[in-house]
Parts: sequence; structure tokens; C-alpha cells
Amino acid sequence: MNEKLVYEINYPHSEPVKRLEQFSETPSTSSYYGILASEHYTIIPERHSRSEEFIKEAIRISQLYRISTRIVRHYERISVHLAFDFSHDLRDINRLFGMADNISFLKDQGDRDIAADLDFYTHVVVKNGMSIAP
Repeated sequence: MNEKLVYEINYPHSEPVKRLEQFSETPSTSSYYGILASEHYTIIPERHSRSEEFIKEAIRISQLYRISTRIVRHYERISVHLAFDFSHDLRDINRLFGMADNISFLKDQGDRDIAADLDFYTHVVVKNGMSIAP
């Protein structure tokens, strides 16, 4: 599946490094295609149009709180990875969390205390005849 990097910014303890680019990844193993063969996607038009609002809100939160952020557009969803320290007062992040379909909190693999992964689905994902997302 194609993925596009929409936005990425890393806020180290000094000046931020900002990068905007697009890329494509092509699966390299046939087993991955076997998994995809059993999945079907149906677009949700109103959610597809609202995905830009989700992206803009994630960028706004990133810049407001200086949170390291990576936003990737997958075929069926938008994923946002936020990495930050415990010291943040993140009152305004509630709107972004409310827009997300899935939120996972984990220990950041970088130098931050915590990471949050958010998914916003633009398609219904059906696997083996059963709807698994959103």
C-alpha cells in the first residue's frame, strides 16, 4: 500500500528541525499481499473530507505545544504519532483526541517520555467478512 508522509517535525531540546516530504513504500513480501487479499476497503465520503481537518488540528497542536509529530496518510486512514514529555499541560489536545478513532499510549522510542498514536479512518476496513475499523 502507498503511504505518504504528510508532516514531520522533531522538537529536540534546542531548535526544531522541520521536514515536509512525500514518499511511497511498496510491500516486498508475498505474505503481506496474502494478508491484504482478505481485506476490503469502502470509502466513507464524509470522513474522507474531514481527514484534512484532522491533519490541520494535529499540526496546530504540534506547533502550539512544540510536540514532535509525524503524520502519515495510509490508504484507509490517517495516522498521527505524537511524542512529548510528561511536563506538558495539554488542555487543547482534547479536540484532536476526540476526532481520533483509535488512540494508543506507549513509551516513546526516542528521547521523549511518552508517545500517543492516533488513527482517523477514511475507509471501512473489512477483513474476512467482518468490519474491523472504524
